[in-house]
Amino acid sequence: MDTTVYLTLRDDFVKAIHNRQLLDALRALQGQLSWVGDWNSRQEHERIWTDYQRLLRDFRQGEACATYQERNESLFERTYLLGLSLHHAFTVEHTQQLRAKLWQKYADQRLQQPLENVLRYEIDDHILFDRLYCAAPWTAEVVEAAEELMQHPNRSEDTRAIVLSAVTLSLLASFDPTQCAWLLRQTEKTLSPLLRVRLCVGLVYIGIHQAAQIALFPSLVQQWKAWTHREVWQEDLRIVQSTMLASAQSRDTATDASQLMERLSQMPDSSNAQAKQTFMREIASMVAERFVDGWAGVDIALAGFKQMYRRFPVFQDAANWFIPFTVQRPELQHLEEVGGRKLELQHRALGSTDLYIIAEMNLASKRFAERLPQEIKDKIEEVSAKVPDESKDLVFDFEEEDTAMLQILRNHRKNSGVADLISTESQDFRALKLAYNGYIHDSYRFFHLFVDRNEGENPYRDNLLLRDSILFSGAFEDEASLAMLGQLSFAIKDYRHALTFFQLLPKEHRDVRLRLAQCHHATGHYAEAALLLEKLVEEEDDESLLRLLSHCYDALHKYEDALVAWIRLEQLNPENLEIAETLAQRFFDLQLYSDALEQVHKILYHKSEDWDALLLKAQCNLLMGRLEEAQNQYAVLLEKAPDHLDVLKNAAHCTLLLGDYAMAARLYMAHLEQEQLKYVQEDFFAHALTHLHAVGFSPQLATFMRDLLNSELQHQ
Repeated sequence: MDTTVYLTLRDDFVKAIHNRQLLDALRALQGQLSWVGDWNSRQEHERIWTDYQRLLRDFRQGEACATYQERNESLFERTYLLGLSLHHAFTVEHTQQLRAKLWQKYADQRLQQPLENVLRYEIDDHILFDRLYCAAPWTAEVVEAAEELMQHPNRSEDTRAIVLSAVTLSLLASFDPTQCAWLLRQTEKTLSPLLRVRLCVGLVYIGIHQAAQIALFPSLVQQWKAWTHREVWQEDLRIVQSTMLASAQSRDTATDASQLMERLSQMPDSSNAQAKQTFMREIASMVAERFVDGWAGVDIALAGFKQMYRRFPVFQDAANWFIPFTVQRPELQHLEEVGGRKLELQHRALGSTDLYIIAEMNLASKRFAERLPQEIKDKIEEVSAKVPDESKDLVFDFEEEDTAMLQILRNHRKNSGVADLISTESQDFRALKLAYNGYIHDSYRFFHLFVDRNEGENPYRDNLLLRDSILFSGAFEDEASLAMLGQLSFAIKDYRHALTFFQLLPKEHRDVRLRLAQCHHATGHYAEAALLLEKLVEEEDDESLLRLLSHCYDALHKYEDALVAWIRLEQLNPENLEIAETLAQRFFDLQLYSDALEQVHKILYHKSEDWDALLLKAQCNLLMGRLEEAQNQYAVLLEKAPDHLDVLKNAAHCTLLLGDYAMAARLYMAHLEQEQLKYVQEDFFAHALTHLHAVGFSPQLATFMRDLLNSELQHQ
């Protein structure tokens, strides 16, 4: 059936609603009724139409001034809800969305069990989740039943958590102001950490995804503002913001995580204490650079999860992505035999999706081992007995295993910037962050990986920066919040958002100016970065800042300024050969050959056989017209690498300038042979004519040699 007409009418209705043009909205609904309307819907439409016409008449006669706004808001909400009901019916009848499939799945039960009864009496959390997810707009009876469920002493905390998640998904799919108002009222209650996490994340998702719908209802906006401005929720909102921004970067961490795991597999023998300590320090640096400050958001296990989750039937059911992991559930009791309960208690930083995977893999490994022949089991035990105890545990416990590594991580957090603006994290705060971490990872995975997902319900496709939304304005205005969000965004390499946060902080803080410079550089704003860095290095010479400043100058094609930065670096580290090598090349590129040679001599004093230095020395002497010195140096280089193309060609140039044409021809022919060239092109001497013209390399000389070489090539 062609649904184009209905969809056009639906678009007209949505446009009219957002323009608050009630008459046009009612006319669009009248057309939709011919598609999906039942008798009750038609009656409600007729009542709204009559009431609105009466309001317009009273308004014309000046009799409705005192109550006009209130009556109009009531009619607007009734119209919105009618449109919502009609579209829900259309979705069920004419689409294959997950909510439509769930509605059809429970169609027979629906006739016997209205949603309010399901909320009161249903004991199966899967059914409860599904019915709430696919629910039609809530009635007053449903609101009452939902409230009873949340307060009932015999309802478990897990069941309440499932209700909050299901309502969240329902609102993301189809905004219902009644559901939203009920959800907001839950923020006024004292909640357990589990419910607090579910509620706050759900509301943030809804606020991001349905901001335009919420704005249609002034009472909802007022309710929303009251929630976001309550101090008791401020910390939660900061955590959710930072964690969501980090989660959005999770797909980019696969390479980082794989590199870390590859390096971990190269751990040296535990008998070498010095090597182990060095190794652990390297690992600590890798972790600190990418993951320490991002521990509250980046899903470093996402890549592995994507490869495995389809193997487990548990992830084919939408509810299982949101049902808290516990082996007390009948469908998970088989995991008890592999320490599922222990896993549940010990790994509170993980989401349910990770716990499902770990437990199922443990069970599969155990059952595989049970099926092995006894002789293989005996061999495994024999090998295992020879492995040192400290090498058997592949999970690093930083507190116990290596204090040096732990100290590196702590120092990184301490010195990671804007430290004076961020308060010390308590154990409770850390635990709360981990709880948010796990749930946001679960939901992020659902939105991106669940097989029946509807991308139109994915809040991660919207603007994740809460500060940009009028619904959340005022929740992130204090310096501590901005500093924390900026630093966490910076840690996960989300420099665009980090820049936004740091720009709002006072510039008298040196750490703020530093992060601004780094963010500008990372986002390609080199001029802005250079201005900040110039002032910072005036205050204090810093090697890392000078290097960054030099890179900015290079990007801006200010090569002389970049050279000055490297000269300052040399003054800070006169014995650093890496700096000397860079300076030598930069002097050379700017045709400051004498200065380049000074750096080359410094390098060769410490590394007499350094190839790059020897090559650069010969090139400098050639370009300065010190032909005999250059010839001697090229002779040494040719002994080391007789087939090196650049050495052959430059040695030939040098010999040609010295007048030994026969030897020059032999060197050129050797170069051409290596290049497998049968003919010398016109541009063969172009570089030499440009750079060696001052020392006598003339066009006539180039022409004679080119003709000579082509003549010899022709007769070969």
